[in-house]
Amino acid sequence: MSPEPQPALLERILALRPTSAAHRLGDSPLPVLNPRDLVRALDGTPPVPVLCVPVPAVEALPGLLRAARDQDAVLGLACPYRPGSRDAAGAFFDAVRAAADDYGHRRPVFLQAGPLRITSAEPRGLQERAEDVFRFIDAGFSLLSVDASTLVPEAGVQVAADLVQAASERELSIEIAAPVDSRGRATPEGLQTCLEAFRAKRIDIRFVRLRSSQFLPDSARGAGQGPDLAALGELAAIASSFDAWLSVEEVGSARSPGAWARAGIRKLEVGGPFATVVLGALEPEMRASLRVRAAATSIPLAELLAQFGDPLAEAPHSAHLRVEALSYGEALELLEASGALGSATRSMTFLAEQAGY
Repeated sequence: MSPEPQPALLERILALRPTSAAHRLGDSPLPVLNPRDLVRALDGTPPVPVLCVPVPAVEALPGLLRAARDQDAVLGLACPYRPGSRDAAGAFFDAVRAAADDYGHRRPVFLQAGPLRITSAEPRGLQERAEDVFRFIDAGFSLLSVDASTLVPEAGVQVAADLVQAASERELSIEIAAPVDSRGRATPEGLQTCLEAFRAKRIDIRFVRLRSSQFLPDSARGAGQGPDLAALGELAAIASSFDAWLSVEEVGSARSPGAWARAGIRKLEVGGPFATVVLGALEPEMRASLRVRAAATSIPLAELLAQFGDPLAEAPHSAHLRVEALSYGEALELLEASGALGSATRSMTFLAEQAGY
């Protein structure tokens, strides 16, 4: 395990926490930071992508944080969106704080809200989503992710802009899903138009969300081949011209994060391995039902599991311990493969010296 951060360094970093996060954390010394700052701190040759895990069950949190501590690594934790759940944001934040305090975690983390997947511009539904956004902001999340890519591009921009306005005003990081064409693929032209529209509305987009399946040829799935570097490079160049970075949503298991980093990806979101771990603790009938539903809806398993609130609430304590241990192993492997070793100390040192913009 790497040495703990020096008190003076940690104190300077804690001053950078978003206001709402610092308020909710109280006397907890957990550095919940803005991922914009962390990605900037980890720029270099080659840059280190930050790993973000959609947490399918809170029982995985201790294992995830222990892996980040042992690797001295930055880690993002995403709260999968649960429509209509008024307490989900606050409960997730409190669970992260409790796990961090129990294990003495003092490395930088960022907390992602969502993605909020918007499939309709119906006013009542959007009002409910807007209320949920305020709950995430008040709960202390530092990144808001919105996916309105299934809407007509103009409508998608307007809907997303309305939803993220409050977070943007508080200088939290905003992530939007890249619009897609009729084939379901992000294009340079579409992304350029989208980011220009957000800039016209004076909303800074920090991350552009892509699905990994758009950039892996059919023959590459499971064959160990890398992503389409040329296509990703074009999109990365456009994002960079708007001071944004690419983020890839892994819809399955990711075992080659370094390939995505070489393609210009700065945030890698991996939920599949952790969802599989939680699924293994459920009854066979529920596992089968969830897999069928995920295949039918294209909703990632981690998000489906989160709809239960705590899918392991009725599981025995031994199952909780197994989920924690296996989540630790999965996170450790991913952090090692992505080159994240030492990224926590590296980012803290950078931000302590160059926190200004």
